[in-house]
Amino acid sequence: WIPKVWRLRSTSLSQKPIVRDPSTMELEFGTEDRGSLQSGETKLYHTPGVSYDQDLEIHLIVHKGNADLYVNPEPLDHPPSSAFNLWKGDYGSGDELVFISSQHNGFKPGKFGVSVVGRAVESEWTIRFDVFNDTRSLNEEEKEAIEEIFELCCESSSSSCRDWKAHRERKTEFCYIKGNFCTQAGNVDTFDIQSDALDCPFPIQFESLSKLRTLQLKSNQISGAASSIAEVVTGMSSLERLLIADNKVTGEFPCSFLDQPIHSIDLSSNELRGRIPECFSNAASLEELNLASNRMEGSIPALPENLSTLTASDNYLSGPFPDVFRSAKSLSSIALARNKFNGVIAPGAFPNTTQEIRLANNALSGKLPDDLFQLPHLRIFSGAFNQFFGDLPSSTFVGSKLVLLDLRGNQLGSLPELYNSANLEYLDVAMNCMTGIVPTAFKGLEKLQILNMQENAFSGRIDILVSETDLLQLRVLNISFNAFSGSMPAAVRKIVKPSNTTRLVLDVSNNYLNGSLPDLFSREELARSAAKGFLIVNLRNNVFSCPLPSDVDWIQDLRCFENSEVEVPTTSEVLSNYQQCIPQTTEESSISSGAIAGIVLAFLFMCIVLLSLGYVAWQHHKARKQHYLMNLEEHIELHEQRSETSYPR
Repeated sequence: WIPKVWRLRSTSLSQKPIVRDPSTMELEFGTEDRGSLQSGETKLYHTPGVSYDQDLEIHLIVHKGNADLYVNPEPLDHPPSSAFNLWKGDYGSGDELVFISSQHNGFKPGKFGVSVVGRAVESEWTIRFDVFNDTRSLNEEEKEAIEEIFELCCESSSSSCRDWKAHRERKTEFCYIKGNFCTQAGNVDTFDIQSDALDCPFPIQFESLSKLRTLQLKSNQISGAASSIAEVVTGMSSLERLLIADNKVTGEFPCSFLDQPIHSIDLSSNELRGRIPECFSNAASLEELNLASNRMEGSIPALPENLSTLTASDNYLSGPFPDVFRSAKSLSSIALARNKFNGVIAPGAFPNTTQEIRLANNALSGKLPDDLFQLPHLRIFSGAFNQFFGDLPSSTFVGSKLVLLDLRGNQLGSLPELYNSANLEYLDVAMNCMTGIVPTAFKGLEKLQILNMQENAFSGRIDILVSETDLLQLRVLNISFNAFSGSMPAAVRKIVKPSNTTRLVLDVSNNYLNGSLPDLFSREELARSAAKGFLIVNLRNNVFSCPLPSDVDWIQDLRCFENSEVEVPTTSEVLSNYQQCIPQTTEESSISSGAIAGIVLAFLFMCIVLLSLGYVAWQHHKARKQHYLMNLEEHIELHEQRSETSYPR
């Protein structure tokens, strides 16, 4: 068991940047630099000094792949944490732009730190810094359109558009609201009003913003049928990104959305229904589509060749697992979790460009194909809570770039050696049917942060497991409900180190650990960590010898025994306790089908025999009845003859 709050977010794992060159480069205003990055790599820059009376524009022109742009109010020599990215251009695929003004919160004069992060297998880009002293203002036509949008979406309720209204009260020009960007000619390039309760039908006035490239309306209350919105969008010839996630869009996904050369469409967390239309395959410009958390049905049609990201988790998609992904030559991320797909994943199902595959909570079955984990750029695979069985391919971790592997809740039978998984940060194989001795399987996993092996039949001595591993970054260790034995070593402290800032979990419950329990943590450490909820330790249902150390009285349900000798059960005995460990091999399935067929044939044969016997019995009864009637007629005739003789008329 891993509490939800302790699980690493897979998105943070997948997007953690790596600095290829730790030195930062100062790029003069008005000049350009060209570079290339692989997925997850970062290039660091800093600007010359910017004064209060200057506006800063940072343009990232992406020639190949996908890259994101992040800006901080001071130069950095390391990748910035997402919490400190005060400005960012991570709208998805395509070119990125960040506009910074002294009217923005967080602005301070001086040099700014700029980070370019690669998101595709290989990204090529050009970056340019510019400063301007002139004031940006809208032309009359677009100013009128913005006013009409404000009146339509903000004046119907006092709770609507509070941030936008606050900017207007401070006389902040629309172009200087953080996230928006206007050109020097007075055209809106980026309209970015998120999470501000805009409450209205999708405004037709967006058609008047003739140079609008990015429309970001995430987490508002924009309503209307998707087909009606598409009619407005078809008149927006410059639009590249349509981002209306978490609103009130209804109806079916119309083909007319794809008539425009749009790069990114995000309609997640709305009320869409119906099928993804077949015209989807003809959207030559589309690179990203997000339809997650709707009511979409059916399957996935053929994909457009340039698609890089498909997200359709949390819908009602169903049928055999689609065999359409390999045609998308640039496909990087596939997210279809929490749908109703069934069947097997065929070999060669994904192109070599694939980096993330999320298929948790479907009804997929069969063995995972050998070539799945040989995808050269695969970093995330989540197949939890399906019906996969058999052994994991022996090549799973050979030369692997895997950062996250989540296979909880399946029926998998073995875990290959992990020696080559230097990048692995999250490994969850809980609730499977895995066996084997694992004393040295975790050598070299210096980046591993979460390890969950709960409810399997792993065995081996825990003291060897702990002493021969390199799990120096571990935050969660859960090996409960297995068959580990031996005594708990004091060296477990090097794996789980108490902290008052990082939450840590150690769960070795329901094993066969015995012997004396060492002093694990000092009172001072416990006062800082356990009392504040930063440390969870579960040692129950083992056979530790008495007496217990004084510093473990805070651990719940911990018992000791005078005789701590314990007999470790066999692997089959352990697996017999788990309902999911039912044999699912093809041969057994065939035998089962043959047995069922035999029962059906036997039943039909018995029915035929019974009907035949019944027919014979009926014929016999019919003959006896005819014989009886013939005798009865003879008897009556004889009786009548006698009556005529005895009683003449």
